[in-house]
Amino acid sequence: MHGQRHDAAREDEQKYLNLGISAAVAQRLQAGGPVQGSGRGTFTRPIGPLLGLCAMATIADQLQTYRSALTEAQAKGESAIASKIEQQIKQLEEFQQRHPEEAEAPSPFEVFCDLNPSDINCRVYDD
Repeated sequence: MHGQRHDAAREDEQKYLNLGISAAVAQRLQAGGPVQGSGRGTFTRPIGPLLGLCAMATIADQLQTYRSALTEAQAKGESAIASKIEQQIKQLEEFQQRHPEEAEAPSPFEVFCDLNPSDINCRVYDD
């Protein structure tokens, strides 16, 4: 029984990583706690490794994956995770409207930087 719970937890962790949500952030969101970062209050964007996103070929595929995860989170009563996924869907849809020629799925970080180019984490310096 304990092994099954551990496997389920590992599956959930991988699912969140695939969505661009780090395991630590997912645990805090599930617990209902704040997710702090950069001294600017609660995190509103994904952090940590962005594993598995390369497997999604198109923006439509990524949106479908997000929507499936959203349905699952809502069914489990994970409202904080559902809100985070809803935010990522909205941002990806905005990205798609701004870049209709793009077919390849961007990472959540690429979407964030597209919507927030002046953020310190998104600045590009020419040396």
